[in-house]
Order: sequence, then C-alpha cells, then structure tokens
Amino acid sequence: MNSRPILVYSEAQGKFEEKEWRNVRVGDLVKVSDGNYFPADLLLLSSTGPDGICYVETMNLDGETNLKVRQSLECTWGVVDDDDDDGGAAEESGKNNNEGKQVLKNFEAVLRCEPPNASLYTFAGVLEFPDGRSFPIGPSQLLLRDSSLQNTGSIVGAVVYTGHDTKVMQNSLPPPSKRSRLDKTLDKIIWIMFGLLLFVSILTAVLLAVRTKGAGSNQWYLLPTIGDTDYTTYYNPNEDAVVGVLSFFNSLILYGYFVPIALYVSLEIVRGIQAQFIAEDLHMYDSIITQKGARVKSAGLNEELGQVDTIFSDKTGTLTSNQMDFIRASIAGVAYGMGTTEVERAAKVLGLALGDDDHGSDPSHPHDPKEDYKKNSASRHSSKELQNIAVVADQQPEILTTENNANMLVQLPDDASNGPYGPENNPYREKGFNFYDPRLLGGNWIHEPNADNIRFFFQILALCHTAIPDGNPDNPHTMHYRAESPDEAALVVAAKQFGFFFCKRTPTALYVRETPSPTAAPVEQVYQLLNVLEFTSARKRMSVIVRFPDGRLLLLSKGADSVMLQRVDRNKSGFVKETKKDLKEFGQVGLRTLVVAYKELSEDEYQRWQSKYAEVQATLGRDRELRTEEVAEEIEHGLTVVGGTGVEDKLQDGVPETIDRLARAGINIWVLTGDKVETAINIGYACRCVDILHTLPTFQSLFVCYLLC
Repeated sequence: MNSRPILVYSEAQGKFEEKEWRNVRVGDLVKVSDGNYFPADLLLLSSTGPDGICYVETMNLDGETNLKVRQSLECTWGVVDDDDDDGGAAEESGKNNNEGKQVLKNFEAVLRCEPPNASLYTFAGVLEFPDGRSFPIGPSQLLLRDSSLQNTGSIVGAVVYTGHDTKVMQNSLPPPSKRSRLDKTLDKIIWIMFGLLLFVSILTAVLLAVRTKGAGSNQWYLLPTIGDTDYTTYYNPNEDAVVGVLSFFNSLILYGYFVPIALYVSLEIVRGIQAQFIAEDLHMYDSIITQKGARVKSAGLNEELGQVDTIFSDKTGTLTSNQMDFIRASIAGVAYGMGTTEVERAAKVLGLALGDDDHGSDPSHPHDPKEDYKKNSASRHSSKELQNIAVVADQQPEILTTENNANMLVQLPDDASNGPYGPENNPYREKGFNFYDPRLLGGNWIHEPNADNIRFFFQILALCHTAIPDGNPDNPHTMHYRAESPDEAALVVAAKQFGFFFCKRTPTALYVRETPSPTAAPVEQVYQLLNVLEFTSARKRMSVIVRFPDGRLLLLSKGADSVMLQRVDRNKSGFVKETKKDLKEFGQVGLRTLVVAYKELSEDEYQRWQSKYAEVQATLGRDRELRTEEVAEEIEHGLTVVGGTGVEDKLQDGVPETIDRLARAGINIWVLTGDKVETAINIGYACRCVDILHTLPTFQSLFVCYLLC
C-alpha cells in the first residue's frame, strides 16, 4: 500500500512530481484524482468541483456506501496548479481564474490543529495566513486516509497526519479470529494431550534413569547387541543421566499416537463434504433475485450454524434499505399524507389497532389523514369524487411533466379523481418522495386556510439542511442532493416537489427557486447563510441562521421532538399540542419523525451570540465541540413550532420472511434502534416477529432495545 504513487508538489521544480506514499511528509501539498485513495489525512484546499466541493467514499472506514460531501474554505478555492487542465476551482465557482488563482509555490499558511487521535468524526484546527487572517477548520475540510475521491476531477490538499498518526491507523485493531468454537475446543484438547505426553515421557525418563543408576549393567535386556563392543552408544549403564535424556526422546516417539493429530484432517474432510451439501441444497437457492445458491466462504464455520441461538442487529441499513421517503407531514396542526406504510399494512393483515384512546372509544380506528382529507376538503370535492380516488395496484402512473422544466408544480388532470392516481400510484413519486395528498400537491396548498404556514414550512425544509445540489439547476427533475443522511435529502426533495426548489449553495448563500402556483413563473430567492449548527447524536437537532430577502433574521431548526419541544417558547409555542399528537401517530405507523421550528432574532441578540461563536471556533482540541454545543444551546431556545415530518425507511426485501424463518428455528433476535418506543414496537409487527405486545421488554434510555423474536 505504501508503494502506491501520489502527486506531491515540488517547490523547487514548481510542479507536481510522483512519489510513493511512504515518502509523503506533513505539510506536503498533494494532488489526488478521481477514484484514487488519499495517502494521508489531508486538509482540503481546493477542488475542481463547484465551490470547493468534492465527494468522498468512506466505505473502508465506516462501511457507509453513500458519498460524503467535503468543502474547502472559500479563502483557499484559488489554490490550484498552474497547469491544471480543469481550470481550477476558482473558475468553476464563478470567479475569474486569472484574478483568483494563487500559484502553489506562493501559497503560505500555518495550520494549528489538535494532536492525532482516533475520532473519525471530529477535527478542530485553525488556518492562519501571514496577513493575520484566521479561519476555523472542522471535519468537513478533512479528507481521511483509506477513503477515496469520487465524482470529482481532482483535489489539492495539505498533509496533516501521516503513517500511524492518521485516524484510520489510530483505529486499527488486530483482525478478529474467525475460528469456530469446535476448533478452539479442539486446540485446547490437543494442548492438554500434548502436555500429558510430555508428562508421561518425563516420568518414563526419570524412572529409567533412577533404575539404571541402581541396577547398572544387570539390565541385560536394554543392551541391543551383547557382542558389540560399541554398545555404549545406545545404552551406557554408567551414564544414568544420558540414559534418561535418550529415554525421554524415545518416549515421545513411542507415545506419539496419544495426540490425535489426524483429527484435524478428518474434520477438514467432513467440513468440505458439508460445504458441498450446502452449496447444492435446493432449499437454499434464491430463484427470485440472485438466482444463485448458497455460497460457503468459510467451511471452518459450518458447525457454528447449528449453534446460533441469538442474533444482535441494528435496524437502519440492516433490516431497512436506508432509502428514506417523505410520506407524511403535520403543518399548523393539520396532518397531511394519504400513503400507507408497511407497518399499517402489517397491522391490517394481523388485525391490530394502531393508535390510542385520544381518537375515540374504539381503539381499532386510529387517526387517518385520509379522514382529515375527507372532512377538510368537503367544500371543494363531492363525496363521489372522494370515493373515486382509486388505488390501482401494479399499475405505474405516468409521471407528470411540463414543457417548462424549471417549474416543479404540475396540476393533476381534471379527471384525476376518476383516474389511476392515488397513494399507491403517485405521479409525483421520485427517490425520497412518496407523499400523496391532493390538498397540497400540484400547488393546491395555496387554497388551504393555513397557506402562509404551509409556505413557511416548506421554506424551512428548503433552507435548514447541509445538502449539496448535484445536477442541472435549470431542470429540477434531474437534480439530486448529496446529504449526510438520506432522510435529510428526502426533506429537501419534498420542498422541491411543493415548489421550493433548492438549486444552489455557497458558503454564504442559499438559492431557492420558488414557484407559488403551477401557472406562476419561478422566482429565485437568495437567502444569506450566516451560521450552520450541525446535527450530532448528542444534540439530536440541527439549525441554520438565515437572513431572508426581506431582511428578517431567523433561526430555522429541525430535530427530534424529545429535544425540540423542551426549547419551545411557552408564550409563542405555535402548534405544539397538535404537532405532538400527529407525530405520535406517525411514530405508531413506523415513521421517523422530526419537529420543524423557528425563532426570529434581533440584530443585537445575533451579534452578541456571533461574537461568542467566533471565539469558540478559534479554539483547538476536544473542547471546541463541547463549547460549540454550549454556545448553540444559548440561541436554540424560545422556538416556535411550525409542524413536523414523517419519513419512512422501508424494510429490505425478504426481511419479514427471513426473520420468520429464524424465529421458527428457535433463534432470538435483538434489534438496537434509536426510534421511539411505539415506532420500534410497530416495526416489529411489520417484520412479522412480534405477536404479543406485553411480552416485549422495553428499555427507555439513549437507545431502545427490543427482543423481537
């Protein structure tokens, strides 16, 4: 690995030269091309991608296959090679390449950062320039060794850590043993038998030496040839110690059969035969997806298959496909969304009730947004139209498009109520979006009584995130979003579908193309991005501070209801009661929920907070993360709730059937999840592995662990 080539900038030659990884030193400037791995932990200086952006695959570090977004500081975008064929990051970011380019040999800066550590997700440093400017550095500017550059032409980075100081080496552990319990037990038995062999051999040698010393030459039967004058070579009755040593080695040979070495060979033969049976077993042949039989990659673990009694698993990405779809929303106290989740379908099959007594005396009739639709839309739709919203299975609807691709809002045909459109045949469906509710889709939300709240709700979804747009800004249908998590991308896609198309991002601005109605021309709005308070597992929320085009200064926030509702302004709480009720119902049908809220800031309040925040960002070490959370806590209070979202993470194909078969085999399954209690329990129903609710032991803490089978 350390013999791989990498381009390192030579100040003497004024160009990049090829070196081996082992010769890279701290402070070197290196150039990495698309598809190549980073030779060390690098500080991202510039990229051929727009606005200093590059995409990184970290599968070798954390097993994640989705690409991570990294972005360099704006002050280093112009650090490019004179002979860079791509024209440099400065040109692609809209700057004049001749004015913005800094020749690499003239680039000078000092990076002060924390010492090497094993934390893959944290990094604190400050980049200082000779003119006195300084900029905080965080994890979004760090490229880790063993991760690779993807979908980006090339990047230029400065080496921060090398060799054993890199974070991946700090996390390296000896490879775990994959020997079966039978092998380990057999090893112990062999060592015990070998110990007994040594004991018996030593005992034999001692006894013979003692008897030789006492009996001497009277032991005529030990003489191999009486007439041989050189018989002392094999047995000399006058050298009892030598006789004992020779006897020890003779005993090892004579008693060697005591150790069953051939047992290893026999086991390997049996395992080979078992592996052949498994590979040819028709009951283990997948005729649907892979059309292949079972593959035995390690025959040494065959006997372990029959000894498994408990399986520990996480939920997201293992039982589920990690493909999030926006499916429900609660806006200004009104629940929207008519789609059916996997949990609801499973509950219907099992005859289970989802909901609580808040919905009436009959618990078998939980709250359903479809009922809200019928009640709230009665003034605009006849009962016949409502009854004719058909759900046609196995029929793919035609995706509605317009000649003007810049306009995302497309009205349903006038006869949509009599056509194939419905929750299961959604013409607006795309990756990350499976929401269906005629009250909102196609620009119909402008006719709702709470249209202003709905507009603000989707504005928050379009602004409160760290996603990066990837595609043609002039064609929303081809735009995809690179986000830290798929549920965040799903919320941005939802905002796009409702006419708030997030089309561009820079370190200081967010560009949103807003279309209030299908007939209106899109209007591009520029929001000044002042601060981003990123999501962490401890904070369970993220916030952005944005200046709206009309001059308002707002803190936009989204996060788990367990932390968001604690920070609500009691005097201006908004729709807390209704949103809390709706999110509980979303959780009961297996959805991942978030609360959406905001806070209006005054200039004085923001400037006081900003001075503290800038001071914290200039600190080094682990204290930066802790102090950042403390400073963020000061401004993330007094929130006003706007609504909530419900995102579905569908189960992978075959999960219910697989768990059902494991359960019938007597295998217990424990799933570790951070979901709400009701969400986790009902997902257990969807997996067909929870039969009686009161048999589930629940542990309410940072995580919730359930015995599903």
